[in-house]
Formats: sequence, structure tokens, C-alpha cells
Amino acid sequence: MTNKLLLSMITGLIFTLFVSLGDFIGFERNLENIQNNVLRIHIIANSDSEKDQSLKLKVRDEILSECSYLFEDTENISETISIAKENLSLIEDIAKRVIKENGFFYDVSCEVVKMDFDSKEYENFTMPKGFYNAIRIKIGKAEGKNWWCVMYPPLCVPAVSETEISEYLTDEEIDIITNPGKY
Repeated sequence: MTNKLLLSMITGLIFTLFVSLGDFIGFERNLENIQNNVLRIHIIANSDSEKDQSLKLKVRDEILSECSYLFEDTENISETISIAKENLSLIEDIAKRVIKENGFFYDVSCEVVKMDFDSKEYENFTMPKGFYNAIRIKIGKAEGKNWWCVMYPPLCVPAVSETEISEYLTDEEIDIITNPGKY
């Protein structure tokens, strides 16, 4: 091989690596933005029994019904997290009420934490694996299967349109959650 050909191949390889690295860094930055600008809700059932799993879903339904207004007009994640922290006792009281109304006497704890989540596929998008802020609700021993979704931006609702998502995420971030196979 001639030196010119070898130099051209090395230059091409280096250029390809830089372009790929730039794409990867851009992806990582967008993924980090998604993780830092989302508030999830995470509800853990007492156990995996049918009754406890059903109770978890009743708690979920009531919390989503009674608390969705809290985050409707928030403008950023900091404000959303502050509102969540200020309303933990309200969320806990709702969970306790539902539990009692259904004939159970489990303890409930609520906290805002930063925690690891696996990827989650929804009908129109996928939330990538990573560390997210979350309202975590533990029912009883909290040894059962969990349920979670995204409270902010408001994606817990079944029919979220891309237009609504675009109010909170950039086009690149929307691409990550709507085309996960690409990444």
C-alpha cells in the first residue's frame, strides 16, 4: 500500500470516528435532557397478590384523577418538583383513603426521589432507561410489582399527541422517545 492511500484511509477513519462521536455526544446530551426534565410517578404494591395489585391500580387512578391539576400549569421541572414535594402529604392522604375505603390497613409512604428506571414502551413512545425524578409511593411492604408513568410532561394520559409532547421536548428528544430502535 502506498503512503498516500494509507494516509487517506486513516484520515477517513478518523473523520468517521469524529462524526460518530459527535452524533453519540448529541444523543447522550438529549437523553440527559429527557431524564432531567421529566417527573415520573412510581407506585409499588404491597405484594403480587391479585388484591394488592388491584389496590395499587385503584390508588393510581385516584391519584391521577385528583392530582393531575397540580402539574397542569407548571413551566419547568424545578417548579414541578417543588409542587410535588409541597403536595406529598396530599398524595399520601389520597392513597391512605383509597386503601382504607377498600378494607386494607397498609402504611403508605411518599417521597420525591431520583431513581433508576428501565425502558418503558407506551403506545406512541418509549421512555429510555435512566435516572429520573419520581414521586415514589410505597404501599405496605412495597414488595409487589410496580406501576409507573410520566407525570411531567403530562404523558400518563392515554392519548398524548406529538403536538403536546413538543411543548416540553425538542425535536431530537421526541425522536429518541418515538423511534427507540434507531438508537
